[in-house]
Amino acid sequence: MATTGRFPFAINGIIGRQWTSSSDSNLRILFGIRGGWQILTEEVTYEMSAEDVLVLNAFQTAQIKATSSDSALFLIEIYREEIENQLNMQWTPVFDCNSMAKNPFAYQEKEFSQLREKLLACLATFYDLKEQNQFAVYEKFFSMLSFLKSHFQKADFQIPAAYDEKIQQVLTTIHLNYMKPLTLQHIAEETFLSYHYLSRKFKEEVGVSFKEYLTTYRLKKAANALRISEQSVLKIALENGFTNSKAFHLAFKNYYGTTPNEYRHQQASQTLEVSNKMKQTADDYELLEIEAAMLVLSNFMVQKAPEEFLEPKKLERQIALNKPLKPRSTLPKILNIGHCSNWLRGDTQQALLETCQGINFEYLRFSDVLIETQLIIDTFDILHNHAQMCRLISFAMDNHLTPIIHFKIPEDNQIDFSKWLEPRLKVLQRLVDEFGVISNTWHLEFDLDPLPVNLKENFLVFYQQMQRVFEQPTIGLNVGALYRSPVVDQLEAFLADLNEQHLTIAFVDYRSDPSNDYLWDELPQNLLKDYQEYNLATLKPLLEKYQCSEKVFLSEWNTLIGKGTTLRGTFFRAAIMLKDLIYLAAEIDGIGFWLNNSIQLNSPEQSLTGQNRLTLYVGHQLKRPAFFALQMFDRIKGSVVYQEEAIYLTQQGQTHYLLLLNPAYFNPAMSIDETYMMYQSQQIKLELLHLESGTYQINTYTLDKDHGGIYNEVLKTSGLELVDQEATDYLRQAILPQLEISRIEVAEHLTFKELLSFNACRLIQIKPLHK
Repeated sequence: MATTGRFPFAINGIIGRQWTSSSDSNLRILFGIRGGWQILTEEVTYEMSAEDVLVLNAFQTAQIKATSSDSALFLIEIYREEIENQLNMQWTPVFDCNSMAKNPFAYQEKEFSQLREKLLACLATFYDLKEQNQFAVYEKFFSMLSFLKSHFQKADFQIPAAYDEKIQQVLTTIHLNYMKPLTLQHIAEETFLSYHYLSRKFKEEVGVSFKEYLTTYRLKKAANALRISEQSVLKIALENGFTNSKAFHLAFKNYYGTTPNEYRHQQASQTLEVSNKMKQTADDYELLEIEAAMLVLSNFMVQKAPEEFLEPKKLERQIALNKPLKPRSTLPKILNIGHCSNWLRGDTQQALLETCQGINFEYLRFSDVLIETQLIIDTFDILHNHAQMCRLISFAMDNHLTPIIHFKIPEDNQIDFSKWLEPRLKVLQRLVDEFGVISNTWHLEFDLDPLPVNLKENFLVFYQQMQRVFEQPTIGLNVGALYRSPVVDQLEAFLADLNEQHLTIAFVDYRSDPSNDYLWDELPQNLLKDYQEYNLATLKPLLEKYQCSEKVFLSEWNTLIGKGTTLRGTFFRAAIMLKDLIYLAAEIDGIGFWLNNSIQLNSPEQSLTGQNRLTLYVGHQLKRPAFFALQMFDRIKGSVVYQEEAIYLTQQGQTHYLLLLNPAYFNPAMSIDETYMMYQSQQIKLELLHLESGTYQINTYTLDKDHGGIYNEVLKTSGLELVDQEATDYLRQAILPQLEISRIEVAEHLTFKELLSFNACRLIQIKPLHK
């Protein structure tokens, strides 16, 4: 069951034998999702099936009876009076929206199809298991409501085309402004016509005087409000153009033959009588819980477009291997460990060592330094802070890692930056004295996110002090997230100032996380596929314009991700990650990964970390798919033969490396349904032409949710909370990618036919065996 919470509407999935709508001022949208229903209204009976849509207007009742055992529908109940309160206006729409009608108002199936898409987007956002985003829910709801208004709302008036053009203008003015003080004299002045001419012409064309027409139109609008609204008679009178209650009562009784109160009572009695007839048999229905509603939704997505889902997506290519090769860009990798104090943990050091042995990293990034006044208890509880900093730097040097030391000013406007920086300068000076000239290669990163109050002054102090401590310091900036950033103009002004002062910036770092930025849309691929391109299209022109830096890092980033405890882990995403890595390799100079989720949670910079970055480990022993994806990325050698989104082929010597990807962009909430996920697979048929004949060894590495994905295996152990060392040892072996080795004879052509599940990756190494 879905509760309304803070929204002016409620959404519920309904199953059962019978449900009857209440007779009140609310609007109701019925959306058939499964099975069949018989809908009895006051006028006619309809047969509803999956995808049918019906809008019940205010005080319109209907009884819905299931015609199959698996029938299910969704009900969106719109609280009309709450909408009025939010909009601060009278809102009494009447919709003609019924996909089951024999002669729909004149709408084509295209409009109903668009409405279904907006209904699905509204339902998916509302039922999303992550913590509800108010803005996203409102955005989808009002997008759907606006579409209904534009395409399915009954017109309040229709002006005959035969009327004189001036009279058409007058009628339009009445219909749009009837609630305001309105006189024919004023309209005549606005249209530069004489009052007497316009009055005579209006009666000739319309058949009644201007005053009579205006009063009648106001009365009809007021009568509709009396029927569907619980507002006072006086308020209705004033909102429909009458100056006082007495004038309204008199005009209303002259036209309808009864008082406004009596009219309202009559309408309510008629509606109640119809409603009572429908309720002669007791309702028997059940409101779906959130998880059940989501499963019904995901199954509907599969069934509504069988031509898309009944078979896997197919891709066929022929690639000639005798074409010129293109150079392949390498992408240096940055290993994030959070605050430098994380180094003191023995499990962190063990994971660091294992990572450096398994993946080629070029940088080690950590935040801040250990100042002597900090009380830090290290693993051995015997070394002082300077010695620990030396050990950390030495580890980096020994493993050929360039340190990136990240400095972020505490978000406290009262802090004195110079005093905050002073003890850190002392630590850096001692480290420079200890390590000598190689310290000039260390990257010193000043974080601008969020922009500090005294940004220019603080950075100038930072820059000058680093120049004093280091002989030739490597100073850079972290500009934070760029997508839809409200501070891009301020950032540009800051970069312009640096350019004027001729300050050398060696590198610029930024952050990128579509899981925080996007609002799920009906066409999410338009946003998510181009997300990385958008960020660089924002950043690079600024850097070029102000000659700031040619070296760009992406130290903290993410892909599309499942949100919340239930969905985190269900959305396997290795192919999306590798696709982005291949693109970014040609665009930036370094990309970052977090060592594990534990150090993120312990990091002082909670706003920058947490569960929203790509990590290599769960805890310190269990590898995530990102670890194996990077290993796969490192295995690719040589120059580029062919490249598109799903295929990346390189060659080194006589060995070819074929990477196949199935990047899938859809709402991660749908990943809980196995049926839906099954139809996100892709079949790739690939023929390699002009391959030298001979014997080849084929090594096939598969990384997918069942080979290298940790989530399914963890479920077998009842969750990470209950994992002991024995279970950990089992999981370390169970979550490895799959490796298959074969030997084949090739006669010039080689064909592969591979089936990839959603976001799966497959690397095929084709190596000739010479006698």
